[in-house]
Amino acid sequence: MWCRALGLLAPFAALAAFHPNLHGAWEFVWDDTENFNDAQLRRLKWSISNVQWWCENSVLRVYEPLALAFKATAAELVDLDPKNLHMLQVISHAVLAFVAFLGTKTLTENWSTERPSPSWTSCAALGASSFAVHPLCVQVVCWSSCLPYIWSATLAWLSLIAFDVALENRKNQRYWQALLLNLVSAIAFFGATLCKAVVLFFPVLLTLLRVTKTNRTCDKLPFEVVHWLLALRSGLWALQAASDSPEEVQTTAVQLNMVNNFLRASISVFLYLWRIIIPKEGLGMLFYPVAGGLTSWQIQMGYVAVGLLVCLTLSSIAILGNKKSSRLSSSSIFGAVWISYLALLFPCLQLIQHGDPVWLADRYGFLPWALLGPPLVCIFSRKLLQWSPPLLLAICPLNLLLLGLQSSRLCEHWRNGVQLWSFAVAASAQEPFPAFHHQLGVSLLASGRTDEAAVALQSAWHGRSDALTAKALGRLEAEKGHVKKGLQWLRTALDRPGLSTSQAAATYHDMAVLESRLKRPKLQKILDLYNQSLQLHPDRPLTQEHFGLALAVAGRHDEALVYLQKAERVRSSAELQNGLGAIYSARNQVRKASRHFREALKLRPNWKEAMENLAALSDRKDRKGPVVTEHM
Repeated sequence: MWCRALGLLAPFAALAAFHPNLHGAWEFVWDDTENFNDAQLRRLKWSISNVQWWCENSVLRVYEPLALAFKATAAELVDLDPKNLHMLQVISHAVLAFVAFLGTKTLTENWSTERPSPSWTSCAALGASSFAVHPLCVQVVCWSSCLPYIWSATLAWLSLIAFDVALENRKNQRYWQALLLNLVSAIAFFGATLCKAVVLFFPVLLTLLRVTKTNRTCDKLPFEVVHWLLALRSGLWALQAASDSPEEVQTTAVQLNMVNNFLRASISVFLYLWRIIIPKEGLGMLFYPVAGGLTSWQIQMGYVAVGLLVCLTLSSIAILGNKKSSRLSSSSIFGAVWISYLALLFPCLQLIQHGDPVWLADRYGFLPWALLGPPLVCIFSRKLLQWSPPLLLAICPLNLLLLGLQSSRLCEHWRNGVQLWSFAVAASAQEPFPAFHHQLGVSLLASGRTDEAAVALQSAWHGRSDALTAKALGRLEAEKGHVKKGLQWLRTALDRPGLSTSQAAATYHDMAVLESRLKRPKLQKILDLYNQSLQLHPDRPLTQEHFGLALAVAGRHDEALVYLQKAERVRSSAELQNGLGAIYSARNQVRKASRHFREALKLRPNWKEAMENLAALSDRKDRKGPVVTEHM
């Protein structure tokens, strides 16, 4: 009975370590505002058109249709506000911890030549709990945009369990059961890739599992062939989503050549191991950016890292190819874990550079730790238990407690953007990173703290004069009412590298809004800027709305109606509804005009302009004309 209760240790540890997620106030941080904005939330509803959109489109250059389906299911149950999302994250992480326990228990008991015993169950619980409370998980559990990582890891574990049981059934000559379980494993793996493509090389782990269990490098029909075919299909979809399209050409402020980028990636392989072994409370919870080109010392360390990679990989292959080696020998375990680690980490090493390169980011190390950490800790604990049970009992509870307390403290920094980036700036005081100051400035600006935002953004600009910081400074000047300074900064942003196509489109949009705030705005220039924005990103609803309102002001009602109707399919605002009402009023379509004016008042009660337009419909003779406004 107590052995079964041990299975609850891992999810309980996850809930205890990440209990801050279950209470208090939370806000969207970092990319959450783009992943959970009004336009995206409209897509997170079950309908035939939305399912088709999930399958055909990517969100922020990531193809994750199954993750969108999971989010839509959650949206049917609760509102996807920051507090509910954080509760969903910690519950999902607890479920993952329990599945990791079941998988670790199944793998180690089937892999071992010994009979199943309570000691294996205890060690499996320790392994899953060590994963569940580790600070490496903080970024994934506390940043709502990382939910797909948790779901992907859970499905990968289910695939691994089914595959291992399928191998056991084949060994016992139960072929039909083996084939059925292998199919279940393949479906679970395919689902994992459709949540997050970082799991694409997971079949390497399955191949190593089959080879070590059967001691045969070749089979007439290797079970994992189906997984590899599905990985190829998912990989093509992922590459298509990540590649540059006419609407989303990605540029970077920090560009490394091919050799330096490979050296950086080689160093990153060992930095992630260091992060797991020594979870220092600091920059690892965010990301560790490459501030510029590699220094000569970093290049030298890169070549050392390449040499170590080659030696360790060749040694691992030699060990696994030795048929005389024991399945649970230290060398065999090392070889299997090392190759599996490289395979799982490979998609996250940024060898094909998109965006600024980083030395490490915790979310990229999450999947290798989630799949390899629990079995590895379990086997180590089992050996320690055989050698000295009192030592194991002394070390493990204390280790879990310390890791859990550190994770709880780190969780608190993710409550809002100002807290998060203030911590990052303070933690990197000895080696300042402009990217952290930039993010802090953007968060302060969103909170209305313009004076503090100015200090942070100026620090970022002095550290690295990139386009994104210039764009943020433009918005800052706009908030202060300095329209001309804001326009100057936005023009600077367009002249510098670092803006993706959609970011450049947003910059043209902001310039059009600022032009409309000048004392003597030029309507044609405003229309041209909105048009330039839409040429770069034709499907941006906010720009469609503003362009439509500007066209209505110019009297081009037919064109205005087209753009406003396009925008209305994705978003709705009081200004948009008022603009549609004004156009229908000018066309003498009173019923339609009245309906849209009333909708505008629902979205913004007691709005004077909409009330005046609605009242004017009752007396056409005295009507002065509908009022159409623009907004930022």
